Amino acid sequence: METAKEKRFKVIDTLNRFSYMAKGKNMKKNSILFLTGYLAGSYFVLSRMQTQLREKNNDTKDIVTGIANRNCYEKNKYIWNRRHYISLVCIFVDVDGLHEYNNQNGHAAGDKMLRYIAQMLKKYLSNTNTFRMGGDEFLIIIPDCTYEEAHKRCEFVQKCIQTRGYHISYGISYRKGNYAIDEMMAESDRKMYQAKNNYYKTIGNRRMQRN
Repeated sequence: METAKEKRFKVIDTLNRFSYMAKGKNMKKNSILFLTGYLAGSYFVLSRMQTQLREKNNDTKDIVTGIANRNCYEKNKYIWNRRHYISLVCIFVDVDGLHEYNNQNGHAAGDKMLRYIAQMLKKYLSNTNTFRMGGDEFLIIIPDCTYEEAHKRCEFVQKCIQTRGYHISYGISYRKGNYAIDEMMAESDRKMYQAKNNYYKTIGNRRMQRN
């Protein structure tokens, strides 16, 4: 038969076990709550980072063509002015007849043309420094390239584009040693418009007469 002392120790032992089990459950509960909070916080941070990345891409990426846009050019143009390249080429490109093409074939077809031309410029002129400046205009910057090489590449792209029934006008500015990117862009822009005027006086005029 149990003595009073033994009964007292048995009750104390039972209470200690319940207390340990309660602590264990609380620890488990607290651990689950902590893990849930951590995962929720991580998901929020990751979602916010993804949103910021999308916003950043939208700010510097052209929606139609998928290449860099004018905002991206403006943010990076000072880099080229600070760096000291052996030479620098600036090419301004205009898609000829985009307005007429949209009127005849629809804007979806015009967007398809812009995407194709953008990818050709990016592939054969510069993978990293090709920008859609707006509408039908593109700008390409090529460090450490000769004028002859740039002209050769542009002619090749022109021939490839013409096989699709498209046409571009372009102007090239070249500097060796000292250069200012805005000055080069303005020069290549003027040369591009000269080429565009020649296009509409010859090929473009014949196309409009046929249409």
